[in-house]
Amino acid sequence: MTTPPLLSLPPELKLCVFSELPVREIVRLRVLCSELEILIDNAGNQATMLQPGQARVRRRIQNEASPLVYAPDTDFLTALMAYVAHRGIVASHTRIFPGSL
Repeated sequence: MTTPPLLSLPPELKLCVFSELPVREIVRLRVLCSELEILIDNAGNQATMLQPGQARVRRRIQNEASPLVYAPDTDFLTALMAYVAHRGIVASHTRIFPGSL
């Protein structure tokens, strides 16, 4: 039986590939074979695998939260509507309140 291509990679390349995956996929890889389980469970490797994913999540949170950051003179409802429109929940406040403005 031939070795799957993923398992034939050196550990450093495996970690590089794993670092591009979401955490739930890394967890799923653990059950494929004992070699991957040992590689993934190694405490030193966990930081290498998880740091890129954590950075992606931080950037996504910052991008999602940026519409919530508003100038002090902006009222809450204006900021809320800007966020809702940004998320694509509604195109603009006129879809919720047709008679406004």
